[in-house]
Amino acid sequence: MAYKNIFDLLYRLGFNCETFSETIVVLGDEREYYISPLGVKLRGDKLVARIFKNTKLHEIMTSHCCECSICVTSDPLMFYKAVLAKNSLRVIASRRVAVPSVDGCDAYVEGRVSEKKDKGLYTEISISPLDVYYEEKPPSTYNRAGPAIIEALVYLTKIPYFEKSEQERFYTKILWCREIVYHSSTSELLRRIIDDIVARAKSIIGREK
Repeated sequence: MAYKNIFDLLYRLGFNCETFSETIVVLGDEREYYISPLGVKLRGDKLVARIFKNTKLHEIMTSHCCECSICVTSDPLMFYKAVLAKNSLRVIASRRVAVPSVDGCDAYVEGRVSEKKDKGLYTEISISPLDVYYEEKPPSTYNRAGPAIIEALVYLTKIPYFEKSEQERFYTKILWCREIVYHSSTSELLRRIIDDIVARAKSIIGREK
């Protein structure tokens, strides 16, 4: 694949330099890897992401010669599993890197971590893309429930790393996401997922109600 075609495909998939795209990353090497949601955006000829310290993903990133597979999906169940049920995710062999990819995603960006910058609470990493490929799927209609669950998961993963006032703010946002899910969907599965996210957030910050 020609170098510029990689970036043509990245733009086609929705990656840009202004907004973080929520993805699922598999990061590590042939000895050990870790799966986690990760926000990614373009900067020049690299993809950049923020990895919070005191997390397993950060531990893997700092102790291994890191390669990664950035897995693109809009399925809220995949994001839920990537946070709270990792063992239920199936993986497949990647094309260009030692780490596997998460099976069932719409597209994959394989690359290597080429730079790490300490930013205080988190480390900013730069990823050099090596390959991009995707599944041809028919378009689907938009619904609010899926994105709301993904947004709630983003807030949930941030809660442990902030002060109490910020934790409460994230919890309020999670409750708003729950309102969206209940208002826009009668799916028992989606409602169980968002209720579990609320319960876990409540437990982390020590709320009784």
